[in-house]
Amino acid sequence: MKGITPLRTHSAALVDPMDLYAREVKLLQKKRTKTEGDDEQVAFLEARGGMYVEDIDGVKTIVAPTRNIKAMLRDAGKARRLGTAIEDVLQVVETDFTFSGPTDPDERARTPEYRDRRVVSANPGGRTNTKTIRTRPVFHDWKIAGRLVFANGKFNADELKEVMELAGISGCFERFDGFGQFEVTGWKVVS
Repeated sequence: MKGITPLRTHSAALVDPMDLYAREVKLLQKKRTKTEGDDEQVAFLEARGGMYVEDIDGVKTIVAPTRNIKAMLRDAGKARRLGTAIEDVLQVVETDFTFSGPTDPDERARTPEYRDRRVVSANPGGRTNTKTIRTRPVFHDWKIAGRLVFANGKFNADELKEVMELAGISGCFERFDGFGQFEVTGWKVVS
């Protein structure tokens, strides 16, 4: 997968009340009078907390979780009535996420060029139209390579490739506003 639009991520950790970044954001947002430094710190914490980061050999590494790739394929597969089959038999066993810019999560979150700030609804679907500003990490010039394993029978490799191409239109991770669209640049079937 080679990105044709920027990729924006939003780790679910930010909604976890036990998450360090979520706790710090909540404390700063409770302040009645915020300074410019507070606003900058909230932007950093939201961008950093919005990344998917794993400790690989003692190094904090930004990753593309396999579960997110599978969910993207499952959702795209619904258009071909393959969503359930993909959920049942597909395994995304590894991903390799490469992108331009800093690879250190903290450095990337501190660099405004790699953050997306926008006004969003603070109460989606609610009666009030309260707005707030949120910051998410954004990746330019990105690629995700991976390995998919599935049992033949419910769909074949050509159907899976078609689903992957459909997913490229809707995008991956935060898929609204055209973020995360990609093209399938490599496809190799191994028996």
